[in-house]
Amino acid sequence: MDFKGLMSKAGKAFGEEVDKKAKEMIKATKKDLMRRTDSEIKNLYETRNNNPNLKRWQKQLVIEEAERRNII
Repeated sequence: MDFKGLMSKAGKAFGEEVDKKAKEMIKATKKDLMRRTDSEIKNLYETRNNNPNLKRWQKQLVIEEAERRNII
């Protein structure tokens, strides 16, 4: 096997690991949001754009949870 093929396999394996970790993080974040009270979700929803610690995918999960609870 040549170097290019070997690197391709390594890149694919690395990408699969990253994807697996990302899915685990999303699952854990959803679980955390479900455990929070309505007032906490409402506060998080209202301040989501002002919070620099929230990533784009976390903001989306906050919006989905707020919609699920009919807060917005």
